[in-house]
Amino acid sequence: MALPAPRFRTRALVAVVDDDETVQLLRSGSGFELPSVIGSPGDVDGRGRQSIRIAGHDRRYLAEPVVGRVWAEAHADLGMVRQEYRILIVRRHGGTLDPEDPGSRTVSVPIRVLEDGDVEIFPRDLGLFLRGFLEGWIPDGLITLGI
Repeated sequence: MALPAPRFRTRALVAVVDDDETVQLLRSGSGFELPSVIGSPGDVDGRGRQSIRIAGHDRRYLAEPVVGRVWAEAHADLGMVRQEYRILIVRRHGGTLDPEDPGSRTVSVPIRVLEDGDVEIFPRDLGLFLRGFLEGWIPDGLITLGI
């Protein structure tokens, strides 16, 4: 009798980066988290960017062809499971998705602050990943990050 292959969960998150080198994050407990991608990525354009929907937004955005991947433990119905997180990047020119307001969970954080490790964020290498994207030294495709 053959056992089925183990199944892993995959969750897509998005880093929205603007021209001022800040990333939009959501407040979460004592730290921050990335917004989720809703559904599966859509069509790919001529530059390898995928069409995605971000939780809480009606329109679709183009995610860049650089994708971060990190594995971490996650809670499931039957206990802890190994989950894959994919981090997509949306480059915004001329402003952020949401203006900050005191009652909102959304906050813009400079990427340099994430690089310095001064804030609690998952994955911890997010600042380095985004810096590599902005400076062009991370190639298109999938790159594995540390948790």
